[in-house]
Amino acid sequence: MLGAVLLMSLGVLIWVPALNERFTQWMTPVASAANALSERLHGDTFWGALLLGAVLGLVWSPCSGPLLASALIMAASEGGRGKGRWCLGFLG
Repeated sequence: MLGAVLLMSLGVLIWVPALNERFTQWMTPVASAANALSERLHGDTFWGALLLGAVLGLVWSPCSGPLLASALIMAASEGGRGKGRWCLGFLG
């Protein structure tokens, strides 16, 4: 139930122009800092690849997070392993 409320809240955040503008202003410095950090990292070492993956996950979370949450909610609400695997397999 909490996941559904969170998803609906994020949907309202995107639909209402004033809220969307405020959220965009709040997230722009975070995205800019992540972009600057990713440009300085090199993926040819273990730690560089690990940090680059963490930055990539941070940047992609607003896009992939709601989709993954939707799939997890659907998988949990279906109640069976087969349907849950199908929902998560279709996403991935």
